[in-house]
Amino acid sequence: MALGNVMQSVGLTKWLYIVLKPVISPILSNIWITVIILPIVIYLCKFVVVSMISTGTLILLCLLPFFPSMPFSPALLILIITTSVNIWMLDYMDAPVITGQAAVHSSMVSRAGMAKSSLGYMVINIIGLLASVPVWYLMGLIK
Repeated sequence: MALGNVMQSVGLTKWLYIVLKPVISPILSNIWITVIILPIVIYLCKFVVVSMISTGTLILLCLLPFFPSMPFSPALLILIITTSVNIWMLDYMDAPVITGQAAVHSSMVSRAGMAKSSLGYMVINIIGLLASVPVWYLMGLIK
């Protein structure tokens, strides 16, 4: 929980802003691009940072300096992050999936089946986010 404070106190957030600005600014300047690229980045991060909370926190801290310049509400980033961190492509990626597999002694699901369902979730997540963009415009969350 103190990860944000540590990153700020050592100056990591400012350094990340300087390093990431040329890459992140174009992505965050268009909500349509953001709802496609950001989930994919989060999916890739989950292969390294297993915890959903840690992944979400790290992504959010990296994007925090960009909040004032975004043409949409930062709440949308929170929504995108929250829906995108919950993937289970590999066994180690999601504690509830591991618990469920252990409860049924892996007799009701295969690893290949789990990977396919996670891939399906990722695709549906991005499609759902894209479908939400017009609603967000109507709600005034996008300038």
